[in-house]
Amino acid sequence: TIREEVCASDAAWNPSLDKALVNNIQLEITTACNLACHNCDRGCGMAKSAECINLGQLGMFVTESIAAKKTWGRIDIIGGEPTIHKNFFEALDILYSYKEFNPKTKFRLTTNGHGKFVRKQLEKIPDWIQVRNTAKKDNTHKFTAVNMAPIDMGIAAKDVRACSIPW
Repeated sequence: TIREEVCASDAAWNPSLDKALVNNIQLEITTACNLACHNCDRGCGMAKSAECINLGQLGMFVTESIAAKKTWGRIDIIGGEPTIHKNFFEALDILYSYKEFNPKTKFRLTTNGHGKFVRKQLEKIPDWIQVRNTAKKDNTHKFTAVNMAPIDMGIAAKDVRACSIPW
């Protein structure tokens, strides 16, 4: 299983994360970002790119998920900064067709909330999408390292094991 590949030992197993691996998915719709945070957990500052998923690829994800009768628990829409995707609202329309197939799926958009353009986009987000706004004011923010060495597996590791990023 994926969990067995990720975890070196059963001591690292977390049942809630194990379930999340199977039922939740992150769709990185763009790697572009309007910030260049020094410690970006997405690597946007280090590997700048305007690359983004195209609407055909997104449509294929939805079509294949429905054909496979895959019932996602949550679909996270992430980036870079997802709201600057050139076809952002069209992408949301495509994802809504999956929402019609499985109304129980939760959709969550993670945004940095920075700048007039992004804030304007956020005002237009449909109510079926939960917004996780980190409300950044500049390109520095607190973030816990997820690439921890075995010797670091002390108190701070509890926070890391509770986070889905390293999984």
